[in-house]
Amino acid sequence: MERKLKSSIVTVQKLHQSMIRLLKKQEYEKILVAGIAKEAGLNRTTFYLFYSSKEELIYDICDTFLDEFIEVFMDALDKNAKEQEVKSCQKAFENLSKHEKVIKALWNIQEETFNPYKIMEKSVASTVYQFLEKENIQMKNGGQADFFANLYAANVMATVKWWIYNYQDFTIGYVHGVIKDCHEKGLLSLLENKKS
Repeated sequence: MERKLKSSIVTVQKLHQSMIRLLKKQEYEKILVAGIAKEAGLNRTTFYLFYSSKEELIYDICDTFLDEFIEVFMDALDKNAKEQEVKSCQKAFENLSKHEKVIKALWNIQEETFNPYKIMEKSVASTVYQFLEKENIQMKNGGQADFFANLYAANVMATVKWWIYNYQDFTIGYVHGVIKDCHEKGLLSLLENKKS
C-alpha cells in the first residue's frame, strides 16, 4: 500500500513537472495530453488515471503553488500563529520567486472558460471562507463572510502578482510589513472577535 502511494506521488510530480516544462516552451492551447504524458515518460492511459484533462492538471498545479502562500495569509487571520509568521512569510515569498516563470506561464492562460489566475483567487476565497466558518468568526455590522473571503482573496492575489513582477526591488521584510499593516488596519478591521 505504501509503495503504491509513493508511486502515485512520483507520477503526479512527473505530470506536474512535464506540464510546467511544456508551458515554458509553448502556448497552452497547443499542449496535448499525449504530449504531457510523453514529456513525463508515461502513456496517456496513466495520465487519465490521475487527471481527466489538462485543465484538471493545471488546477492541481495552481493549488500546489498557492498552498504555502495561502498559509501565510491564513496565519495573519489566526491570532495563535503569530510567532511563525515572519519565517513562513519568508519561505512563501522565496518559493514564489523560485517559481516565477511557471506562475507567469500559468497566468498567461486566459481562455474564456479557463483562467488559472481566477482559479487561484477562487481557491484562496474558499479557504478563507472555510476558516471563518470553522473558527466561528463573524463580520462587523452584519457583513457577509463570503464578501470578506472574496475581498481577502483579491488582496492575496494582488500581493502575489505584485511580488512576482517586483520582487527584485524589495526585501521580504519590507513586503511582510506592508502586508501586516494592510491586514491589521484594513481587512481585519472588518471582523468581529472570535465567538467563544
